[in-house]
Amino acid sequence: GHLGMTLLYDALPRNARLLCYGLSMLLCIAFFGALCWTGALEVLDEYDLESISESLGVPVWWYTIATPLFSLLIIFRMLQRAYADLRSGKY
Repeated sequence: GHLGMTLLYDALPRNARLLCYGLSMLLCIAFFGALCWTGALEVLDEYDLESISESLGVPVWWYTIATPLFSLLIIFRMLQRAYADLRSGKY
């Protein structure tokens, strides 16, 4: 499981670890970027259609906007972490 992957990663030369670190960051940012994009499209559709939640009686976009906003927050935090890791050399 996780321990085996850590041992493999730790055994790699420093340049290979940096490459793996960069690729993993790019994949994560691409995933959350796509989630943000599709979530934003959903919010815009719900706003245009003026969808109202039957159970809450409020516009649906009020709570679906959390998907793109939290996706942006996650991307921001990943970039912060990557910056700190790269500055400290802990990758």
